Amino acid sequence: MTSKVADPYSVVLKRKKLPMGLLQDAAAALNGEGGALGDGLLTNEPFEHTFGSKSRRKKVKLDQLLVGRTSQYDEQKDHDGNTKKDDLNFKPTPGGNAAPVPQLPDSDEAGYAALFAAAQKSAETYETVNNRDGIVPWGKDSNLQKTSGEGIDWVAEKKDDLFLKGQSKRIWGEFYKVVDCSDVILHVIDARNVPGTRCTMIEKHIAKNASHKHLVFVLNKIDLVPNWVAKRWIGELSAVRPTIAFHASLTHAFGKGALINLLRQFGKLHSDKKQISVGVIGYPNVG
Repeated sequence: MTSKVADPYSVVLKRKKLPMGLLQDAAAALNGEGGALGDGLLTNEPFEHTFGSKSRRKKVKLDQLLVGRTSQYDEQKDHDGNTKKDDLNFKPTPGGNAAPVPQLPDSDEAGYAALFAAAQKSAETYETVNNRDGIVPWGKDSNLQKTSGEGIDWVAEKKDDLFLKGQSKRIWGEFYKVVDCSDVILHVIDARNVPGTRCTMIEKHIAKNASHKHLVFVLNKIDLVPNWVAKRWIGELSAVRPTIAFHASLTHAFGKGALINLLRQFGKLHSDKKQISVGVIGYPNVG
């Protein structure tokens, strides 16, 4: 099943209803990206181990949230409230000392009040330790003022508007809208400049985030290049995605019948729909 999904020429019916996450987790586990094979979604837990009185999942202990954190620095004070002399050499332990675990309040108001009191106590402890004497300046948590870098030592030069053409959010929004609404996507490529008019980012986006959609290459303007060039590019692109040679013309069009037949085959595959949506994407001036 994993090999069939990776093959662009194979068609898996009703892909949306299949648990594709299981295949992806299994492939990631086999490649060493997701740990052991049992860590993915393929591992099923029995019902009694997940729910009920014999469940093995850990429950959240809410009473731990009602504990206000303290530190040893609070305890190193005289009876008069003055700090002892050895407080400068004090090193707080991770987590500090914690008060005894209180009982959960009965009402919601008392629970919120206890949680707020614990948060206040933790904030006071943090401020006390952070503002104590003898701590190095770069060890304190404070809002540091920027003294160097961009905006102070140097300023980025404004780019020319020519290099910003085609990078607006509106254009990308329209592109993602076409991809989301289409079942079949036609990527139009200019035969005169195939590497320049072929967007590999679009192919990666569809393969990763919309693998259930069909992407077809349409090599347009084949009448403007020699036949051997068009034949060679058809062979190169066909190894990746289904490719159709096309020549748009009112009198002598080429490839229109093959494209219509291909779309009809896609329409028969989606028998649960009355009609399929076809989106056309490509760079400007590719036809």
